[in-house]
Amino acid sequence: QVVEAMPEKALKSLATAGPEAVVQALPSGVDSGNLLAAVVEASLLQAASSTDAEEGEQFQALAVGILNDSSVLDRHAVLLSLAVLQAFLGALSAGTGKVKERRQRATKVLQEPVSILGARHPVALGAAFRQAVDMVLEGGDSAAADPLVKLLAPACAAVPESG
Repeated sequence: QVVEAMPEKALKSLATAGPEAVVQALPSGVDSGNLLAAVVEASLLQAASSTDAEEGEQFQALAVGILNDSSVLDRHAVLLSLAVLQAFLGALSAGTGKVKERRQRATKVLQEPVSILGARHPVALGAAFRQAVDMVLEGGDSAAADPLVKLLAPACAAVPESG
């Protein structure tokens, strides 16, 4: 799944309405996983690239709020996990500033969403991680997988060992 640019005006309207309103507005009986994944990815990408701290926090809050809705997350864990990782990769390759600064900003924005996913759906996060790494490697940039590993390391360490 690749998200084409979501209009910033629409994203701002969703962020202003808040995650609860977004989730409640979804029609029941309709699979809204792709829509929610697109909103989460676009929100996190916007949060990571925003130069306005307050606006960035509002976009991040939208994504985190959607991820904190247990019924949404339980139904769409893999899609949402992949959306989070795609937002991270997108934030690394887009935006302004030096690569190191973009990586730090993206990591800061994405830590909470990754922690939420890792705590509730580590298997889905792992599956999304494999897909994201495959996409990076298919693109021919094996060095780009390193930031993904660093982003996910804390979430992996928090998963209790089975057995």
